Amino acid sequence: MNRGAIRTRTRIFLDEPLENRWYDVALNSLIEEAKNKVAALFLCLDETNYIKDDHFDLTATTELYPLPADFIRLKEIHDEDDEVPNKIPVTKRSEYINRGEVVAFYFQKNQIGFLDIPVQAEIITYKYVYAPAELSTDESVPDVPAYLGHDLIAVYAAIQALDLDEDEDVPLIRKAQSLEDLIRNVYYKRTTHLPEYGDSDGELDPIDE
Repeated sequence: MNRGAIRTRTRIFLDEPLENRWYDVALNSLIEEAKNKVAALFLCLDETNYIKDDHFDLTATTELYPLPADFIRLKEIHDEDDEVPNKIPVTKRSEYINRGEVVAFYFQKNQIGFLDIPVQAEIITYKYVYAPAELSTDESVPDVPAYLGHDLIAVYAAIQALDLDEDEDVPLIRKAQSLEDLIRNVYYKRTTHLPEYGDSDGELDPIDE
């Protein structure tokens, strides 16, 4: 569902099919808050839903490079030779100067630093866990698994609206808990009941005789 469809679903839970107490712009704000909460749930269950591939184009004499705006945490990193640099605290920076090659990295606010400072152009590839994008239009689709996840966004938004109106929200809280439980049961692992063996290998048949 896109944001427009989720807002319609939220109004169903509020029993307010048309703009009355809640205008669209206000519900959009609650939907955005709910989307972030649902995304955080999925991130905790399985961060592989939110991994991007990217790279840093290192240039000579440049130590610090900006991190992506949606960066949450690093998943893996390596250079062109598939060597993995060490993560170090910024307080250890001086120990890695004059090494002659990039062997370490550190984080400083919204930047990443590489040491030794590159003496020539180099590419560092990496994977990172990203934050889902904001829902900017009614056509925007939340970056959470659609099955159960989109329904939970609508429920969370409706609960928040009822709380702000100081209305009864116990049935929706129970519905939210039920959806959360289902999501944990469905999404907590990526594979189930895969076969433990494949087709017969003729070269191994004598071993089984």
